[in-house]
Amino acid sequence: MRSHRRRPTYFSVILSCALATGLLATGATSQERPLYVEGAYSTRILGGEEDTRLGRAHYDAGDYGLAERHYRNAVSINRHNIVAWIGLAASYDRLRRRELAERAYRQAIGLGGNSYVILNNRAFARMERGEYAAARRLLLRAQRLAPWNPIIENNIALLNAGNRYFFAIMPSSF
Repeated sequence: MRSHRRRPTYFSVILSCALATGLLATGATSQERPLYVEGAYSTRILGGEEDTRLGRAHYDAGDYGLAERHYRNAVSINRHNIVAWIGLAASYDRLRRRELAERAYRQAIGLGGNSYVILNNRAFARMERGEYAAARRLLLRAQRLAPWNPIIENNIALLNAGNRYFFAIMPSSF
């Protein structure tokens, strides 16, 4: 009779890689470097850096639900992770959860001020909602901060063209 081997879970693969590379063998206590498991997929390792990285990877792949989950894990571990707050806000925008996106943007602004990335992302969300005057104000503020940025220039061109078809297929900067 043939025995069936169980496939390793995502958590066990991450844990074995972390142990093999010595990431968890640094002498830190479990409170300094928490390791939690939520379900079979989500992990919290090393103060949220891994969740931030995974959030970005999922966002870039277009899987905004998983990106939101990882970014939310990252900010729950480290409330001062501005990259994770911006990623969380952008993920919420893509999931059409506008109130949560605005809340996350406010957290990011509180940590690092109005950066051109935040202004551009908020402007793009406004364009998707048809709030063109607000989008233009945000884009012009972003352009003053980063006149060299081609993504901001592209979003201004889209706004000037007024073609709503492009808004559905063009990604924002984050």
